[in-house]
Amino acid sequence: MGQLTLRHHPTAIALCRALFPAGETLPAADTDALLGKMDAQLAGHPALQRSLKAGLLWLNNRHRLVRGQAFHRASAARQARFLDKLAATTVSGKLLRLLALPFKAAYVLDDRVEQATGCREPVQLPAQTETFRWQQQITAARDCEEDLTLEADVVILGSGAGGAAAAYELACRGLAVVIIEEGQYYDRSHFTGKLTEVIPKLYRSWGATVATGNAIIPVPVGCNVGGTTTINSGTCMRTPPSVLARWREQGLHDFTEQSLAPWFEGVERMLCVQQATAETVGPIGDIIDQGAAANGFLQRQPLMRNAQGCDGQGLCQFGCPTDAKQSTNVSYIPRALERGAFLFSGFRAERLHRQGSRITGVTARGTNAAGHPVTLRLTSQRTIVAMGSLFTPLFLQQQGVRNRHLGRHLTLHPAGVVNALFPQQDLANGRSIPQGYGVSDWEEQGLMFEGGTIPLAGHSLLNPLFGRDWVRFTEDYPHTAYFGFMIRDTSEGRVRRGPHRGLPLIRYHMNRQDFTLFKRGIHALACWYLDAGAEQVLIPGLNRIVRIHNRAELTRFLRSPLKPTDFLISAYHPLGTARIAASPRQGVCDSNHQVFDNPGLYVMDGASVPTSLGANPQVTIMAMASRAADILARELLDDMDSTHTPPQGECA
Repeated sequence: MGQLTLRHHPTAIALCRALFPAGETLPAADTDALLGKMDAQLAGHPALQRSLKAGLLWLNNRHRLVRGQAFHRASAARQARFLDKLAATTVSGKLLRLLALPFKAAYVLDDRVEQATGCREPVQLPAQTETFRWQQQITAARDCEEDLTLEADVVILGSGAGGAAAAYELACRGLAVVIIEEGQYYDRSHFTGKLTEVIPKLYRSWGATVATGNAIIPVPVGCNVGGTTTINSGTCMRTPPSVLARWREQGLHDFTEQSLAPWFEGVERMLCVQQATAETVGPIGDIIDQGAAANGFLQRQPLMRNAQGCDGQGLCQFGCPTDAKQSTNVSYIPRALERGAFLFSGFRAERLHRQGSRITGVTARGTNAAGHPVTLRLTSQRTIVAMGSLFTPLFLQQQGVRNRHLGRHLTLHPAGVVNALFPQQDLANGRSIPQGYGVSDWEEQGLMFEGGTIPLAGHSLLNPLFGRDWVRFTEDYPHTAYFGFMIRDTSEGRVRRGPHRGLPLIRYHMNRQDFTLFKRGIHALACWYLDAGAEQVLIPGLNRIVRIHNRAELTRFLRSPLKPTDFLISAYHPLGTARIAASPRQGVCDSNHQVFDNPGLYVMDGASVPTSLGANPQVTIMAMASRAADILARELLDDMDSTHTPPQGECA
């Protein structure tokens, strides 16, 4: 069996036929072609091959134990009933979903299936991409034939929202800036829209970072030049005034609306922030507007985004193929490089240099094209860690930083989703932006409603269905409304070192207050859909999809004994694991973002944000990093000999 390909594996063939019968618009799976594609994808991955075949052996043995015969020898009807019963069990249901996932992915990630469900035509890649002088400032580890030793005024570890904004601000002051990024640099020619290609390139650990506790919450983060900004939805919001007031109550007196206004304005200019257009939002905007208005909500509007000239391809989370979205690989990083900064991609920071308690540089390592390790040693006056909320605290702990708050106080903005069926309406889900409309009446109460349409693959893979039910659900994608919300959480989690460098252990327990708020969001969205004329409201959970037809059913469902695992929860805004504070008794960094008791070491990313925001955080992170970098630049320039001090003019 070890050498048996999936194309010739009887259990694989039978499972494929059971999973993908013919629907109304989708054909039954071509098992030979589908399994052949899977064989090609698994070539060179013997561990994955063994795991998949072990799963098939488990399925066959389980069927033999219950039915007395091999799975592939049962009739199609018996196979379908067996899978339905297996899916309803606690442990075996999870194993079945895990086994079925690669088969489902191979089926749905097919151009013919996408076109049959109303998705946009495949991305047309440019025949050639522009080249710019600033690209000469990028050095990839794969291109290095020998170790490198350099000096800089400031070295920055990470190129996402915080690191890129800091790099630009410092380079504008004439300082020597070096950015180190573990991921690779990609331009729009790499953003093909094919998930099997772009997810391994842009996402850390294939997007498999997950928080566990009383819920299972995916927390996908980026690993590329641009970090998570390359794969977010582009929504831009300032820090809410009530949140700033809370920070001042905690001793961060400099964080006023007036003092931060110039930094917010600078970020918004850089990102070309403007309101999403009705054309790119799509029909979901009208549905939500109608339903929210019918329920007395007044603050309904398209969201502010960083995507001037967006044509609505709906690929924001997989790299914008037109460069309309101003992620930092398009905005801050090129402008920093134009002003003399250098970027080293494919290098992972491994060790901070110390002279006593002062940080004096960093050693990073990568691998060149020949497969040989290469080392980059940097001596610097200041070092900024901007690896993100999940990895910055782990790196600092590894480097000997001791602070009881480090890795704690993790907030996530847990996000919920409610779907609805509008059978007579094409919602253009594959031809519009994923997040373009919002309702903010309950912002002060901690609830922000924002669009959350996912691509066909997410629609088809993130559900517990099998067989005809799964095919029917996939066919309904063009008629399924997606909208979501996030909460300003009072719950806090913790990040620890995990089994693998790229998979930290994230623990998060949603408290009763937050869960009550979460259910309130579910109730409001379901009511909006019903009042907008939905045939059914779908409330997805990890193990089932609850179908609601009227308010009485909705009330009964929400009054039943529920727990967080009964809902599909995700999170995209990890914050606070190395927070700034008035003293080391309250946080990890001072108000200028310098790590307490570690002179020369700074944190400028989501980890340094003091509390949950209740608003999409990229503008907050960029504004905070720009402010802190400005303070740092002035300090460095004041320390330099006046005869060598460069001009301090602001960037245009």
